[in-house]
Amino acid sequence: MSGALLLLAQPPFGFVLLPFLCLVPLLVALGSIPAGSRGGGKAAGLASLFGMAFWGVALVWVPVSVGPHFQWAYPGYLGLVLILAGLSGAFGLTAHYLHKGRGWPLSLAVPMAWVGMEWLKAHFPLGLSFPWLGLAVSLTEWPEFLVLAEFAGEPAVAFWLAGVNGLVAEAVLGSRSLSGA
Repeated sequence: MSGALLLLAQPPFGFVLLPFLCLVPLLVALGSIPAGSRGGGKAAGLASLFGMAFWGVALVWVPVSVGPHFQWAYPGYLGLVLILAGLSGAFGLTAHYLHKGRGWPLSLAVPMAWVGMEWLKAHFPLGLSFPWLGLAVSLTEWPEFLVLAEFAGEPAVAFWLAGVNGLVAEAVLGSRSLSGA
């Protein structure tokens, strides 16, 4: 669900509320995974599935437009999606560790892990860096929300958005525990 919502938050769709809510289903699932040695693997696997869904659809243009002219477009697309899904898995593992292992609230663990993942994605070695489609890009349709970027850059906007998503996920998880679910 979060993969689809993040896709719909990006241009050209750009639904205004989605950048603030798109990660919530993933974060609620991550926040529900218990601490322990198996929890990290589950968190990484779940976040990797999110990455496969998001990146698989967001980059489908590569094999569609380039594939008929260049036979390596198909394995290149698959490799790129797998690398980006792996980075998404690293996000899930890191967020789970910070939240469950270190006791950080999701509203802090998630932005720290998310911005770290986006930094790695944009600085990946061997010419495989991929700085596109960051969380902050989802607000390009509404420049009034991007004032923070003028002073602190795109990572600060991504941190803010991931933090808001973390706050909403905490509220959902808190309401579940109050209701006994």
